[in-house]
Amino acid sequence: MSAPVVKGWCPGPRRPMPSGDGLVVRARAPLGELTPGAARGLAGLAQAHASGAVELTNRGNLQLRGVSEAAFPALAQGLAALGLAGAEGEAEARVSVVLDPFRGLGDADAQTLCADTLAHALAAPEFSALPVKFGFVVDAGARRRLDGVSGDVRVEGADGAFVVRADGLATGRRAADAAGAAALALDLARWFLASGGVGADGRGRMRAHVAAGATPPPELFGDARPSPAAARPRPGPGARGSMSRRRSASLPPPPCVASPTPPRRRCGSRPSA
Repeated sequence: MSAPVVKGWCPGPRRPMPSGDGLVVRARAPLGELTPGAARGLAGLAQAHASGAVELTNRGNLQLRGVSEAAFPALAQGLAALGLAGAEGEAEARVSVVLDPFRGLGDADAQTLCADTLAHALAAPEFSALPVKFGFVVDAGARRRLDGVSGDVRVEGADGAFVVRADGLATGRRAADAAGAAALALDLARWFLASGGVGADGRGRMRAHVAAGATPPPELFGDARPSPAAARPRPGPGARGSMSRRRSASLPPPPCVASPTPPRRRCGSRPSA
């Protein structure tokens, strides 16, 4: 048996990853939301150019497997037409923001505003040295839904405010609003880069950096504790829609929350093993 090969990137629509059954391509739903039209379009692309299945990754991306070299250009073009191709160029690999799928509805929701600010800011050249596995988790509801999801900078909630903390630390610094939380999160990423968090091989994670003795400066660290973690959600009807666990080409796997208004499906992340 051959030894596993460690890949140094996440396979997006502009840079797929070869595997034993063809190319692997991950689509990126903006802010983790799929409209019914995008979901149907993605299902059609999976059936026409991939294995027919749509998988949900640990960070909420939608993964297609079994893509041939010949089929890849048409698939990439189709994903771009659906708005599922992510950022341009190298920025695609740097934008890894996982967002609470149970957050409030509408673009004015504070968590949505924070995540949108982060996604746009991370496309700047100053963040080009962040490792491709480096990620942000926005989980600022009354209870944390993404406690088991890997992330290097965590934006969480406590008593109606935001708490921004480096992964590996139990506490963080408060922020009054979405803009302040996003600014703190970006400053933590800058500190990670400036303090030697990235190794010579281009890899690095916040938790390991903190465990090695690195401590954020006082302006990026505090004694605020985030809200408790919520129990893992179960499939079925809820106050704002239903959560499915279906595996098919037309709907992504669990957990997906279908909100009745507006008509969108939110794709949450799988907790890491």
